[in-house]
Amino acid sequence: MTRLLRFVRFDLALCGVLLIALAPLGAQPVRDRMLDDVVVQQAGDHVRVKISFTCYMQYISHFPRQEGAELRIDLSPARCLSVNQDAVARRESIRPRHAKGSGLVEVGYEGGLDGTGPHLLLLFEHDMRFRVSQGPDYRSLVVDVRPAG
Repeated sequence: MTRLLRFVRFDLALCGVLLIALAPLGAQPVRDRMLDDVVVQQAGDHVRVKISFTCYMQYISHFPRQEGAELRIDLSPARCLSVNQDAVARRESIRPRHAKGSGLVEVGYEGGLDGTGPHLLLLFEHDMRFRVSQGPDYRSLVVDVRPAG
């Protein structure tokens, strides 16, 4: 009986050590999407939209250049983990938080399955003027927006 108790105690101790050792592995986020977050903030006389990605994305160009109700931003995935590779080609969208008064309705990511390459599509309620720039961390884009006219 004493042997059995020692064996059970050893088994319980081993299970406890394994649970503690493997706990951080369970905390890793699953990266099955490209858009991480969209934050809209008032920045003086304009609104700043920060679009964050789950991997490194390089800003290529945007159209139209300065003004419109839709803004298409062409991207190139710079470095993505293997778990993100499937997400690069997908389509997804985010309704931005705190977007009231910004005119921004939706931010959509298109994986470029049609051969055009990945891009973002920002939809506004009405024509807006905008300026697009690469985020300093290469995991985000910054779009400064103000009403047209």
